[in-house]
Amino acid sequence: MLSKGVIKCGLVKNRSGAGSSFKRRMSRHIKTVIANCLVLGLCLGISGISHAAETKVSPNGETKSSVYREPKPTSPKETVAKKEKATKGTVQAPTKEKKGATYQNVKHIIVIAGHTNDKSKVTLNDYTLNSDGVWQKNWAVNGVCGEKGISAEKKEGDMKTPEGFFSPIMAFGIKDDPGSNMKYHKLETGDYWVDDSKSKYYNKLVNSYTTAKDWSSAEDMLNEAPYYNYGIALDYNKEGVPYKGSAIFIHCMKSDKDTGSAGCIRIPEDYMIKLIKETDENTKFFIMSNQQTWFDYRDKGK
Repeated sequence: MLSKGVIKCGLVKNRSGAGSSFKRRMSRHIKTVIANCLVLGLCLGISGISHAAETKVSPNGETKSSVYREPKPTSPKETVAKKEKATKGTVQAPTKEKKGATYQNVKHIIVIAGHTNDKSKVTLNDYTLNSDGVWQKNWAVNGVCGEKGISAEKKEGDMKTPEGFFSPIMAFGIKDDPGSNMKYHKLETGDYWVDDSKSKYYNKLVNSYTTAKDWSSAEDMLNEAPYYNYGIALDYNKEGVPYKGSAIFIHCMKSDKDTGSAGCIRIPEDYMIKLIKETDENTKFFIMSNQQTWFDYRDKGK
């Protein structure tokens, strides 16, 4: 409590001469108030900066309106439960590590994409991976595929081309080896590709002079000129699962007026020669009904 005194001209005086002491106390009090205000202002400023730094951007480019913080589970069991809940009913895209492990040696991909206006037509695109890790398109050519288009559910005799990633088994042809970069088989009399699902040789190349016949249906390879002048056999259904489909090749067209095939890909003979010369055991053939599938794969990285 202040001592009794007289207030004059804003200064306090008392009979005991304590005015100067009061002024010192008031000065210290005012300085303390000012200092506290400065501290409070600084804290509010730091809080605003922190808020801005923690603002996240969503995958589609939109900025969240509030601070995002990853929720912290209360226990290890809760973490496991949340992961199981998130996994159910969803299919996650393969991680880069998984893709890299599967296709780590792939530097050459043949992308075969179906046309939207005619499901029996395709464009075959040649891509190589350059030193910067970018897929570079080298050349492209139009061709045909299965009469009924491209399908992930290929069946024997359905007139469809299978969709997916495939590797070459071998190059072959009625004509001499044009300079193949992999194993080349020049077709001989008696060479058949078995398409009878009941045969133990289903989806295999055999020669009737050396193999006991147990099939009722097979392609007479030597008599399929000009289609089999040159070809590359893919490893689709290499296990020979009955009725899953057989004899999936990339081979020559007869002319640019060719219609859909029984399931193979056909391209002009001069491009078939080029393809055989550039294909090796590490080349991948990527067949798809929609070219967007390739863009997604390419843009996410191999």
